[in-house]
Amino acid sequence: MYRSRDWIIAFLIAFGIALALASPWLARVEGLGVDALYWLDRLYPGSEKPNADIVVVAIDEETYRRDGFRDTPRVMWTQPMARTLNAILDAEPKVIGFDLIYPTTVDPHVPGFDRAFLRALRRGADAGRIVLSEVQHQELPIRPFAGQRFAVRGAKNIRPANMSPDGDGIIRHYPMAFRTEGKEGVGVLPSLGMELAMRSIGEDDRAKLPPVVPDQFLLNFPDGDAPTYSLADLYDCAVAGRDDFFRAHFAGKTLLLGAVLDVEDRLLSAKRFVNRPEVTSFAPRCLHPVMDGLYTTKFARDTLSGVYIHATAIANLVDRNPLKRAGKTTYWLVAFIAAAFATLVAMRLKPAVGAAVLCFIVGVWILASMAAFRSDLVLPFYVPLMILAGVFAAVSSYRTAVVDQDR
Repeated sequence: MYRSRDWIIAFLIAFGIALALASPWLARVEGLGVDALYWLDRLYPGSEKPNADIVVVAIDEETYRRDGFRDTPRVMWTQPMARTLNAILDAEPKVIGFDLIYPTTVDPHVPGFDRAFLRALRRGADAGRIVLSEVQHQELPIRPFAGQRFAVRGAKNIRPANMSPDGDGIIRHYPMAFRTEGKEGVGVLPSLGMELAMRSIGEDDRAKLPPVVPDQFLLNFPDGDAPTYSLADLYDCAVAGRDDFFRAHFAGKTLLLGAVLDVEDRLLSAKRFVNRPEVTSFAPRCLHPVMDGLYTTKFARDTLSGVYIHATAIANLVDRNPLKRAGKTTYWLVAFIAAAFATLVAMRLKPAVGAAVLCFIVGVWILASMAAFRSDLVLPFYVPLMILAGVFAAVSSYRTAVVDQDR
């Protein structure tokens, strides 16, 4: 048996290591733990699927190659977009969010060029079905040009689309609102995703959403991305007068219009290890099959188009299933239990046996973390594992070099 002094020193070593490894400066490690849990979760069937009522209308690589858009600057796409937007509005979706900003216009050079688009925006805004976006990373925001802001009845139909990555540059959280300062004082402005979620869920059920406060939540990414329609296919569908297709696919849906391109607006997210090839998210086509040579089922990028992150945020809010982190009390309790257990194993068992027991406990903790993750709860992942390994190594060294030598 070891003396009380030996045990006290062993536990002091263990808790010192636990305090060091569980301290806030290692919080980034737990962000990586979320990413690892996504990877582990996808090893087994039954992962979360996208909400089919939230769809994406994509300005994709195919759009740049179809008639009506090909060889034309994007700022001059407003006429085919007006035709498509009116066809979508005829289908009576819940709301259409623009993850797309036109800060300029050709109207000063070609008077009246954007008239049809502005009328479509006014029509959607009057029905409460249009929300434009703006972003602000420095002093001046990037906003839709003045004609669009006027068409949608001003600020009440424009929301910030900013997303704030974690310290390591990975998108894991989504803002619910932003604090604003103006002539009327300090206020709170819902984010684009929160605004679209509020309009999707309806007036009577808005109390079920989180409060609109300057806070953020942990995104719960599904296995796959929101059903995606190509803008080019929808434009030709509208020209062909296929109202039945629009009603079948967009009635009562929440739409996001944004870029799904090879290089533009692509972000690293928590699901970067498990992204699927983009072709797997394509929705049924109206007229054109998927263009040959653009997509492959063998290639998945680690980056994700920003519009899919907005779609995930809306789904999390509407379905009330964002991820929840275990509280600080649980975090520290797990850290100290791991330290205490590793100390007992190191002091009581032979090194080889202790290492085997520790590996078993690591496996149990990984399975427990995965089970909690399936229930939308994120337990501390890497920190307990680092504490188990660090404490076991340190206390075993103390036992071998000091305690056993004294004996």
